[in-house]
Amino acid sequence: MAKPFLTSNNEGAKRFFEKRTKYNLTLSYISPQGNTYKNLVDFNFAEKFLYGRVDRSFVPMVVNEGNSYVEQRSGATSRNAQHTHKYQIDSKGNGWALEVAHPKQPKIRHRHKITNYVVDPARSNCYPKCREKYDVRGAPLHTHTLLDKDSTTKEIAQIKKFGSEVTGVKTASALNFVVDAFNDLSLQFRKCVLANKIDDKDPFLSNLVVYKAYQSPKSLYGNNKNIYFNTIAATFRKKKIKVKNFDEFMDHFLRMSKTSLHRNPITKPGFIKSKRCPIMASGLAIEIADLDPANDQEKINQFVNSNNWDFYLNACAAYGFMVDQFVPWRLVADIGSAPTLSPMFDYAKKYDLNTTNDIVNNVYEPAYSDYYETFKLDFLRLYNTVKPKHFTEVKECDEGTIRYTVVPQKYTIESFYAAYSDEYFLEVYFNMRFSEEESQFKDSEKGLLINQCIQLYLINRNVDDALSVFEKIINKTLDYRGSLSYIKKHLDAFTEERFSKGY
Repeated sequence: MAKPFLTSNNEGAKRFFEKRTKYNLTLSYISPQGNTYKNLVDFNFAEKFLYGRVDRSFVPMVVNEGNSYVEQRSGATSRNAQHTHKYQIDSKGNGWALEVAHPKQPKIRHRHKITNYVVDPARSNCYPKCREKYDVRGAPLHTHTLLDKDSTTKEIAQIKKFGSEVTGVKTASALNFVVDAFNDLSLQFRKCVLANKIDDKDPFLSNLVVYKAYQSPKSLYGNNKNIYFNTIAATFRKKKIKVKNFDEFMDHFLRMSKTSLHRNPITKPGFIKSKRCPIMASGLAIEIADLDPANDQEKINQFVNSNNWDFYLNACAAYGFMVDQFVPWRLVADIGSAPTLSPMFDYAKKYDLNTTNDIVNNVYEPAYSDYYETFKLDFLRLYNTVKPKHFTEVKECDEGTIRYTVVPQKYTIESFYAAYSDEYFLEVYFNMRFSEEESQFKDSEKGLLINQCIQLYLINRNVDDALSVFEKIINKTLDYRGSLSYIKKHLDAFTEERFSKGY
């Protein structure tokens, strides 16, 4: 008897479409309790496909592994309005003077935000009507200073390992606030099992165990790049392509790769935005089973038909997790802050991450950051891999056939940088990114954008500025004329600054 849902990707196109449609309809149902689940999300659809891997301008981003620890300072404030606070701030001096309560009435409370080491003014939550309401006087508007005495500084891991009670993989980790939220979610499941509120026989939805979590984008990209470059090197050998210098090598490489770059991106930003980079690279995702994502029938049997399915979705929502519709054992931290703040921020605020922008700006960095020099040296390494030690060339002349030995040019890093400028490699990078994105720009528009971004680099000699402008334009859907105006605005500003300083 045929299965009503897919069991693999090997079924015919018509049957695949029919069964996948049935699966979609099944998961979009209304529960017996009349609930619909907004946190059951299709991560293959629209911008959700890039969730956790692009910023709000759709520029590819990665977890800032160079900032693997978050510095946090703790201490006490000065005394004012007859009280002090304990405080916690990050390395930039931002954080909170923690909440304190009136000694005679715990409902009278307040805390202070700290910005750049300065304590913002605050007052009791009921002031000036505290005496009317609670018969005691609250604290009026006041502030404090931060005391250095007895303060301590510690480093908090940005990528944090899961505790042994919830992980089936010793090295499993995720962003610190995601781990904290999942630990509490898992504890809630264990409590409900003990209270006989959920089915304790469910293999996955009774005791939540981490099977897979954060995968370093640096490692993922490195592995993908090695495979790509090994394939290129093998193609050079198979076709017996001989090159005398780096120019000849790049001519062959660019012709060889141009049509395949959209399917097999080679730059780090292109890879992060591609299907080859999983959502696990975001640090926001956790998988609580090790099942086949192509087997819809197993998803229905093990999850959707589980006695704990509705509890699972409700609990995930309460702790700030979305559930992947096509991989229902995958939980993804909801870092949205509009129209309402996700419950995930109950955990993120401990690390002074109070909004989506805080997370994007402080936890992640653009994928192009600190990558450009690697990009250049990767091609030097590939050239050294494919060039032969020497080869024989044949030349016909009046005297007959002449055979001579060619020794391909060798480069030190210094001679390589001297021979190939940043303008050269920026043009190579920009053209590759256009091929990876399959942009709708005309060739003339591409050339103009490339020239203007290189001009931007030449004015202030800052590669990151040129990369930033370029990536924002090709990654976001916007009017191209507006984009050129955006570049011109930057160019004019830099030019004005340059001449004002007498350069």
